[in-house]
Amino acid sequence: MRITLHSPLDCPGCGSRFQGAWIPGEETGGQACPSCGRRFTATWKGWTFTPEQTVVTRGELSPARPPGSR
Repeated sequence: MRITLHSPLDCPGCGSRFQGAWIPGEETGGQACPSCGRRFTATWKGWTFTPEQTVVTRGELSPARPPGSR
């Protein structure tokens, strides 16, 4: 399975916005605008979203109940 990285790009020729594609491990990649056909090289800018941050907190343990109590 081949993974492809995607990021939005603006064409330097016509200004049209489209999804650019890069191969992982490569900083630059050849792009072609689907609107005007212009070919250019673009640099991978990284992920376009902020990864989720999970914070785990532990509450205080409640005291053990004696057997038979509710």
